[in-house]
Amino acid sequence: MSGDMVKDILPFMCSVSCMVIFALMVYRNGIGRLDKIDYAIIASDIAVTFIWFLIGATEANLTLQLTEFISFIPLIRGLLRGTDKEEILPWAIWSVAYTLMTVTVVIRWDKWQDVVYPVVAVVLHMTILVVSKIVNKK
Repeated sequence: MSGDMVKDILPFMCSVSCMVIFALMVYRNGIGRLDKIDYAIIASDIAVTFIWFLIGATEANLTLQLTEFISFIPLIRGLLRGTDKEEILPWAIWSVAYTLMTVTVVIRWDKWQDVVYPVVAVVLHMTILVVSKIVNKK
């Protein structure tokens, strides 16, 4: 979206990592039962792909932030219900990575839309970190 390799390297690596982890998960465990939220996440990501091709990368990126939020709902819900458990270290690392990305985007400032993704990612990853820490204390 930004056309700046320095700004784009973390989102690219996250995308590749997510695809690899998803493929490994499906290979090892198959796809479990999907609920309404899962279908909403899949549908919204498909819609964002169409927005990207039909309208543009900036609009798709901004729309993607809503789907990013939606995709964290099942995890937050599972943590709060006690049905899921997360290790704190990966969420801390991702939080630091997205914080550094936010700093990088601000240093290489071009347009405000570039900073939306890393800021949303920091907030979401920090939320999981904090909720996990609280839940793990119980």
